[in-house]
Amino acid sequence: MLEDGRVLEVANVIWCTGFHPGFSWIDLPVLKDGEPEHYRGVVAGEPGLYFVGLHFLYAMSSTMIHGVGRDAEHIAGTIAARSRGTLAPSPKPAGTAHADRGSPPARVTSPATAASAER
Repeated sequence: MLEDGRVLEVANVIWCTGFHPGFSWIDLPVLKDGEPEHYRGVVAGEPGLYFVGLHFLYAMSSTMIHGVGRDAEHIAGTIAARSRGTLAPSPKPAGTAHADRGSPPARVTSPATAASAER
C-alpha cells in the first residue's frame, strides 16, 4: 500500500539494492536469517519477486557495476521467459523445495518501488 492508500497490482517487483538493502520493506515470507531466499535473484516461493545487487547474488562481482549487469540480464530473461510461458525450471540450491508457479501479481509496498513499477 502506498502512502496515499493506493495499492498497485503489478506482475513483477525487482528489488535493486544499493549500499544498504533495506529488507524491512518486504512483507513476505522470503527472508531467512535476515537475507532473502533466492537462486540468482529469483525467489521461487514468490514468483514475480526478484533481487539484483545482493552480495554474492551470483558471483563476487554481483554488488559491483561490472557484475550487476549480468545479474540484471538474467532477471530480465527470466521475466521474459515467464511472460512467454517458456520458462524451464531453474536449478534450485540444495534444501530449496519451492516450485516455480509463474508470475501472479505481486503487491508493492514501497513508495520507491511503486514509482519504479509505474514507469
